Amino acid sequence: MKIYIKILVAFVLLLSINTPSINTSSKTVEAAYDYSNLSCTNEQGRDIVFVIQDTPDIQSHDPDQSRVTEVLSLMDDASSKDRFGFVGFNKEVTKELALTNNIVQAKSKLNEFGKNISPYMANDLSKGLEKAVDELTKKSTSNDKVIVIMTVGNSIYNEVSKKLAAKAYEEDITIHTISFGDPLYADAPFLTEIAKLTGGNYTHSPNAAFLKDVLSKLSIPVQNFSGREVYSDWTLTQDVVEPNGLLIHDNVKVDLNGYDLTVNGQLVMQSCSEMRAVNSVITAKDLHQQSRATIHLNNSQLNVKNELVQDGNVLVNGNYGSASIPEIKVNMYNQKIHGFLRLAGQLMEVEKDFLQEGNINFEKGRVTVQQDAVQKGYLNVQEGKLQVNGNLTINGGPLMDVAFTENKSLNVGGGVVQVGFDDGIGSTGNVKQLSGQLYVNHGTVEIFGDYTISDGWLTMIKGSMDTTSAGYGPGDGDYVRVHGNFTMASLRNHMERQYSYIGQPMNDQSHLTDGVLEVAGDFRQMGNTESHSTYSDRYQKYEKNYSKFNFNASGRHKVLLTGKGNISFASSGASFNILEVSGKYSDYTVSGPVKWKYDHLIERSVSANADLASLSINDIPVVGFDPKVKNYFNHIVQPGSFTSGVSTLKVEARADDYLNAKVEVLNNIISTDGTAKVQVLVTAHDGTTQNVYTINVKVGSGSNGQVTSVTLDREELLFTEEGTNFKPNRATLTHTVYPNNAVNQKVLWTSSNHSVVTVSPSGIVTPVGIGQASITVTTEDGNFSDSVTVKVLKQVDLLEGIKTLADLVSDNDRYNRIMNGLYDMNKIGIVVPGTYIQSINFSALGNLAVGTVKTNLAAPKVDKVEVSINGIPLLANTVTAYEEFTFLRATMSVRDYIEVIAYDATGNELERVSSSYPVNFTAGTPVVPGFYSIQRLLADPATFSLILDYYSPEQLRFAAQ
Repeated sequence: MKIYIKILVAFVLLLSINTPSINTSSKTVEAAYDYSNLSCTNEQGRDIVFVIQDTPDIQSHDPDQSRVTEVLSLMDDASSKDRFGFVGFNKEVTKELALTNNIVQAKSKLNEFGKNISPYMANDLSKGLEKAVDELTKKSTSNDKVIVIMTVGNSIYNEVSKKLAAKAYEEDITIHTISFGDPLYADAPFLTEIAKLTGGNYTHSPNAAFLKDVLSKLSIPVQNFSGREVYSDWTLTQDVVEPNGLLIHDNVKVDLNGYDLTVNGQLVMQSCSEMRAVNSVITAKDLHQQSRATIHLNNSQLNVKNELVQDGNVLVNGNYGSASIPEIKVNMYNQKIHGFLRLAGQLMEVEKDFLQEGNINFEKGRVTVQQDAVQKGYLNVQEGKLQVNGNLTINGGPLMDVAFTENKSLNVGGGVVQVGFDDGIGSTGNVKQLSGQLYVNHGTVEIFGDYTISDGWLTMIKGSMDTTSAGYGPGDGDYVRVHGNFTMASLRNHMERQYSYIGQPMNDQSHLTDGVLEVAGDFRQMGNTESHSTYSDRYQKYEKNYSKFNFNASGRHKVLLTGKGNISFASSGASFNILEVSGKYSDYTVSGPVKWKYDHLIERSVSANADLASLSINDIPVVGFDPKVKNYFNHIVQPGSFTSGVSTLKVEARADDYLNAKVEVLNNIISTDGTAKVQVLVTAHDGTTQNVYTINVKVGSGSNGQVTSVTLDREELLFTEEGTNFKPNRATLTHTVYPNNAVNQKVLWTSSNHSVVTVSPSGIVTPVGIGQASITVTTEDGNFSDSVTVKVLKQVDLLEGIKTLADLVSDNDRYNRIMNGLYDMNKIGIVVPGTYIQSINFSALGNLAVGTVKTNLAAPKVDKVEVSINGIPLLANTVTAYEEFTFLRATMSVRDYIEVIAYDATGNELERVSSSYPVNFTAGTPVVPGFYSIQRLLADPATFSLILDYYSPEQLRFAAQ
């Protein structure tokens, strides 16, 4: 047993080390887009929460209580930065200790796990896991976050635990699992699954020898890594070739210093490690980058021969070599949820498959995927291009904000998404949307196969001109062209649907209000369900079926059908807005309740028009352009106008017959002498008529690559205190250096008051104390700057002046700040009256109307009651013996409005109740008086509706606990 104990100590020590074994899980997890990955420091420790089963069963399988004694030994070796917490569980949480670095206190609490074992056999791992995840999330520091689950391992499987493991993964928490006793008891697959999802490990040992063997194997990836390990900062002085692997440990910085690094095995970057390349090449067989690790590619290239697993940051600045050479070249790409890739106008090529769960910003860059691509995170094309030569799966998350800016969406953002190619085979070029959103956002989507929407949203709301005009085409607004069949089978509502909740709008926005959806094959609308006749899809958290309105267009949105395929609708709630067809509508096979708005049906015949309507190069219109003139000379472009590399021209050519004519750019590359002959081929809809436009281009003189400005993504940032911490505990500012292709993209972050907030070199803002400060970003090139005002508020600052529910909802700006994460929704809410005023009863005394107000004896005692009748105040007399107050009025009419206000001895208002004469009031009818948190009201709308049926917002006192 002593061997067993020693091995358990070793195992627990190993749990705090992130192993470089690759986590290949592709489970869908819903997370906020926090790609900052927390700040890194050389002095970080470990935050470890032990989740220990507290039942007689674990005592019988671990009679020597190694689960207690060996954690005590672990704490003896802890550093001053380490913090420990404990959670005991059976079917509920039985024992707990919040994270602390007070070892004496922690040991004392842990001893309870051995002395006072719960007598209940039932156990629910999710209860303990939820408490641990919450503890590590709300008290987050720069420490590594670890959960160690100790359990017999039987009867623990449930979906809640899996969801909690997914949440731990998104919060950068590593879970390790240990089971005790009989291996037949343990649900090994489940314990393995929740550990592996977060990059952790599972082990079970029926005896000391077995456990020793398992632990020795677990330690191999760290202690016996097949290759070189780097423990301290390293600056290269020559090209380096590592014959095996290279492991860069936590917080280590590697500067390539202009030299090349080649790793013939696995390159592993542990948490908070950093690699900086300037005019260098990084080559590896495999690259596994853990969260909070960063690669800076400055005029450099990253070349991964097999798989890049990215859970940290990759930041590209400047091009490597010529415009045709990619800055990132990988065989397979697997971005995890914490990953952040900034292309900054450069190129990335993926030879095989592409899986994205984190955040990618193209910033006019280009990504080419030779096989299939899956989008699950936030992918922002940003005037760049995503080209997928296989198939694309859109599988993001639900809408998080009505502006469509914080969602796990594929945001085309003025760029181009192309799936497949013109002469591709039928098995490629298809788009399957399983969830999430395709947000076209003034961009162009070219799909050479079928587009099938099983769930989620197609959002087309941007345009700059009338979609029925002859000149409208890609670039004028949202444009989606499907060369195959289009099927809309989503469960999500696409129509505007108004609904108000707690005085605030919970409306569904229209998703099809502008732009053109062009379909060459069949057009199918499927689904005819409306989950609720009045509730909005958003209010029901996008969990119900609203397929009846999954295609209901309005505004300027137009569907263009060009292939004379079938048109079918399953729902009477579906509708085209503008429907344009090639040929006659009667040429199409139509089934179901197909309709369009008003008289918006346009029929067009086949055209022989091969003219251009407009032509520009590098955003400069060709001087003297005339559709009938085919040759142009001396078109000048400036060096700073290039966005796709220093030798690639941006050619925008729009056909006069934008609906049907095909436009091809035959040459857009600048030669070494600074000139180019650009040719644009236009083929008419008839397939035979063609025109070729030729433009001679010359690069003019001028300075290239200088910074002109810098901007931040917001003007104000708010934090509020929460006990000894702040909410949120950090925030990330995003900056943009202009132009995007400026050579020197470096910036400096500064805080005007470090006692209020600090800011990291990557723009992560951390609150320190109450007050106001400015965070400024300044460019190294040109000293341009932009600032944001940061306010760290006291808990009560935003709540000042809010006395009632009416006050809360009267100021939309303040309401949104309060509701959007600055306060704990469990601690703010409303008070239903009746705690102090027990009843109001009316009677008659001769010609007088008498009102009797009965109050509660509970402290604080009601000292004074004020009555107003139709707004006129009237003081009530005290009948102290019965804690009653009376008021008299000679003339009272039915439905006179009566308001009663109770005060304590210091004049503070306790509560107010209103009624209409002669309707009596009795507390607790129909709603129990007391505090109702906002969180409770959000979760129980029926109760809140009942409250509002009996009390006006002015009667409901606002309270913060």
